[in-house]
Amino acid sequence: MTRLIFHIGFPKCGSTTIFRSIAPNLKALRQQRFFVFNDKFELARRRGEVRTPLWQLQQARASAAAQDAMREKLRTQIEQAPKNSTLILSSEVLGSLAYKRMFTGFDDIADVEVIGYFRPQVDWIPSGWKQWDSREGVPLQDATEKYIAEGRPAYLDMMNTWQDDLPKARTTFRLFARDALVAQNPLHDFMTQIGVEFDTLKTLSETMNPSIDYALLHLMMRHHDLFFKTRHDSNLMKVFVSRLPAEYLKTNVAMLNTQMLSAITDAFRDDNMTMLSRSMSPDEAQKAFETYFVRPAVPEGTAYPDIPEEDILSRAADILERALGLSVADTSNSRRALAVALHQALTTT
Repeated sequence: MTRLIFHIGFPKCGSTTIFRSIAPNLKALRQQRFFVFNDKFELARRRGEVRTPLWQLQQARASAAAQDAMREKLRTQIEQAPKNSTLILSSEVLGSLAYKRMFTGFDDIADVEVIGYFRPQVDWIPSGWKQWDSREGVPLQDATEKYIAEGRPAYLDMMNTWQDDLPKARTTFRLFARDALVAQNPLHDFMTQIGVEFDTLKTLSETMNPSIDYALLHLMMRHHDLFFKTRHDSNLMKVFVSRLPAEYLKTNVAMLNTQMLSAITDAFRDDNMTMLSRSMSPDEAQKAFETYFVRPAVPEGTAYPDIPEEDILSRAADILERALGLSVADTSNSRRALAVALHQALTTT
């Protein structure tokens, strides 16, 4: 029976890094009878055809006709696959609960495995805020409260959904923490989990969403209307990152204070312990939880949410003068003129 692997993400857990690095290794994978689905739900034959079906999966979720077409294409590829082959469908959006029932029955026609990676929420939430919520002008404190209230990211619910929909499948959920991965590398870890033999792997850059200094993040969040058309718009951020010195390509401060860290840890404690306990002994699960899901207290007044806004914006002004030569006489409460000057600098070639 053909082997079918669903690599379901989750978002911000190395999914993009893994998928992008499949392309330069495609020839070696195909030689070992590992084949990857592209955005047409067909098996990619050459590197240029390796494209994740992100939008196509969303369309299949929204349209019964598109879903039926997708399922039929996947079934055809499974039926026509070379003997003893492994087929891989990889997309971070597959981790969403909204995809429930889309693949029911596939464990009757293939030997199915579901592989996902989950990241400690104390790391995921500030990263998610930076990539999405800050671009809509949502403060980190508000985003944190929202994620806790909604129970997101809902790793355990996602795991249970996949297990319920594909009861014959094997499910593996790996902790996405650098020193918990094979060779401390998401691609090496994934290839090891699915059984690919390798001496070396070609790995593309893992820096998909590099951060910037917290003061600059705050300035852009405060004036998100200038820098982001939507929560997924990264155009000006990419330009900004390309022009900043390396010392400002990191947040440079603790993003969560002790109270926020404790709230996140307590809110997700039971779910995380359940996730860990399904792949290791109780003692190992407790140790992993304490190592990766609990953070030490942050000195009072030193975390980003506790720094006065005027101090943050003054820091942003100093950085922009040193890094980009922007000198703006702007003492307004929001530093709007500074934000406008930065926008003009980023949009001027």
